[in-house]
Amino acid sequence: MKCPTRALFAIALLLALRPIPVDAQIGMRGYVTSHVRYIELRSLQLDTVTTGLGPLPAGCVPGLTCTRFINGAERGATIGTQDLALTAWGFGISGLSGTLQMRTRDQLDGGLDWPLADEDRVTVLTGYLQFRRGPLRARLGRQAVTSTLGFRDYDGAAALWDGGKWWVEGFGGRALARGSQSPRSEAFEGLEQFVPDRNAWLFGGVTGVRTSTASLSMRYQREILSNRSAVISEQAAVEGHALLPGRLRVRGSLDWDFAFKQLTEARLTFEHALTDRIVLEAGGRRYRPFFDLSTIWGFFSPVAFTEARLGGRVGLGPRSGFDLAVAAREYE
Repeated sequence: MKCPTRALFAIALLLALRPIPVDAQIGMRGYVTSHVRYIELRSLQLDTVTTGLGPLPAGCVPGLTCTRFINGAERGATIGTQDLALTAWGFGISGLSGTLQMRTRDQLDGGLDWPLADEDRVTVLTGYLQFRRGPLRARLGRQAVTSTLGFRDYDGAAALWDGGKWWVEGFGGRALARGSQSPRSEAFEGLEQFVPDRNAWLFGGVTGVRTSTASLSMRYQREILSNRSAVISEQAAVEGHALLPGRLRVRGSLDWDFAFKQLTEARLTFEHALTDRIVLEAGGRRYRPFFDLSTIWGFFSPVAFTEARLGGRVGLGPRSGFDLAVAAREYE
């Protein structure tokens, strides 16, 4: 089980043991979802080729023993996952709440070894305490940063001051490996010879301004090794939208990579609402794949592309509708 910081659980324990006034009202809400999937794959099997019979596979030399891959037996697996999301408040402190999102997983049947099915069977996706009072919001624990720069999970603290027309937020803590909710030192245990076996720190901030018809925000975030010997990634982003006359909305964003001194993504989208339920959309995108400095893939000149997109949305009801879109891409 991969747990958030010890400080989070220590504070939660103190809150649980703290006397709660009789008139304090404890509230709680959440949900549980379960999924069962069956996955079947055909494996590859190494086979020896007899060089004297028939055409040879590419790379084989006549007169020498040669090998090739052929289709092997089919293997399947049944995987079950269960998610729990819970938010509780009313601990006797006004504005204090706790949020927990966790996932359990197990391989129920089958001979196909599915990743993470036998490891990390219980994972804490997010788990933090939150204190909100007026324009101030503070969080402590396992959190996620979501922006045009991607998804970043970390164990640490974040503070937000929202003054209505403008806001500012700062965050920082121990960075977690992508897609595993594990510290880098644990996620890369089997790759010590290739990846520095130490933790990393993530920190950054965002500030923005908004009006009734427009908003603009600027973000900066950096990830470094815990001993400060190297930078893993350093990025910045600008994002905004504006509501123009004639029910026209424009949205745009720019992402910048300081390591390679290049633009990684630029988006511009126009939306026009024909009615309350029908929205037309047209936009363009310039994208270059981003890789942080802990991998060598970013040095192989990832291929960028330019995309043009047309689409629309039709709402059939409060919670129903459909999207339709077509796009064309030109690669370098």
